[in-house]
Amino acid sequence: MSAQMSGYLLSGFEYSWGDKIMKLSAVGEAMKARRRAQRLTQLQAATALGISRATLAQWETGKHLPSADNAQAIDDYFGAGGALAELVASARVGVEATEVPTTRQSLATVFDHVGRKLVDRIVLDDRGLPGWRHHLQEQQPPTAWSTAYGIKIMLLLGEPAVDLDGLVGYLEQSRVPGGGWSIRSLGRSRPESNAVVVDALARAGAPTASVDEGLALLAEPLDPFSRSRIFTLTTILEVALRLCPDAEFVHRLLDDLLRARLRVDDVALWAEKAWDGSAVEPSLVHTARAVVVAGLAGSILDRADASDAAEEALAWVVSQDRDIGVTETLRPDPHRAYDIPIRHFTAAWTVRAIAGVPGVPGPRLRGALHTMWSRYVPSQALWAWGDGDLPIWMTHDAVVALRHVALASLLTPFPTPLALSPETDCDPTTDGDR
Repeated sequence: MSAQMSGYLLSGFEYSWGDKIMKLSAVGEAMKARRRAQRLTQLQAATALGISRATLAQWETGKHLPSADNAQAIDDYFGAGGALAELVASARVGVEATEVPTTRQSLATVFDHVGRKLVDRIVLDDRGLPGWRHHLQEQQPPTAWSTAYGIKIMLLLGEPAVDLDGLVGYLEQSRVPGGGWSIRSLGRSRPESNAVVVDALARAGAPTASVDEGLALLAEPLDPFSRSRIFTLTTILEVALRLCPDAEFVHRLLDDLLRARLRVDDVALWAEKAWDGSAVEPSLVHTARAVVVAGLAGSILDRADASDAAEEALAWVVSQDRDIGVTETLRPDPHRAYDIPIRHFTAAWTVRAIAGVPGVPGPRLRGALHTMWSRYVPSQALWAWGDGDLPIWMTHDAVVALRHVALASLLTPFPTPLALSPETDCDPTTDGDR
């Protein structure tokens, strides 16, 4: 590993919290005031803007910032003359600003701090079972989705200081009616959550019966909506390729993933959802996810079509230079009052897609690593979203990506594996002379 690459991989970044929450709140209050001045309900304004009411509510309460395009659309709709768009831009600078790295730590030290902080973040549910919250800074009960990610992080870190039996017990006791697990509390079972939980159970050495029941859920045919979502397909496939690569449904999911591509300038890429003929744009994070999983499938299943698809899309991933996080909305959960937002740590998936690939320009990988480290909060030893949220899955994605790039960057001292011949082989019971 080069000294420059080592610096980007191992450097800790100071993260300025400052008045982020105040800035976000100011944007929300300004939007709410404009809407109320025009005597519009949230639903009326959201419908006119082409967004969900839940999304508008998150902006008005200061939970999230609208994108630059959405900010301009809101400004135009309310006739704010640029004031709202400017306010959002100003808040975004405060939320997304990062400072020059001031200290350097080994990756082992960072991982040790992550493990210790996550141990401190374990909470008990009303049954006394341990788990992690969906957002680690919130005062909420634990969820199966977040606890599964927490287990996976701790095992990747080799962190023994957790009650694995208790955490597994929490997952086993957190099934929703009808079986399976929800992304949020009080929700219905979702295939993505089932995959993440089953993976955690298997890694943690849960009883075989629990893992087998979970795998049976993954094998169930997806509804048309879920089959169209790249996030859903890649999440399930990545787990299934590890746990049951010989299962028939794994090939079925891979076929769905390959069919979901759209052609852009004669290159097959992936968007947020399967292309249905409408005007959609390719998505960097969804393409990076698909490159990682399709490449893995090509190797494990000996599927040349998957390997070729990954290789074709990889060049486009390398050509991009904005590894910013994005949010998509899964279908509304009928048991909740809002849609299910899924955030994506784009930089982490970009790193996984391009690290260790011959011919990838060094600046491209360093840029993705820089973006990923810019979300690290040294005082928390966790990764944070732009609005200050600490979603545990984000730290998981960062740990997986950093571990991947570290391993991919470590080269053996010889160009190819050594092959011993009868003439050169040595009997360890002798002095080596023949």
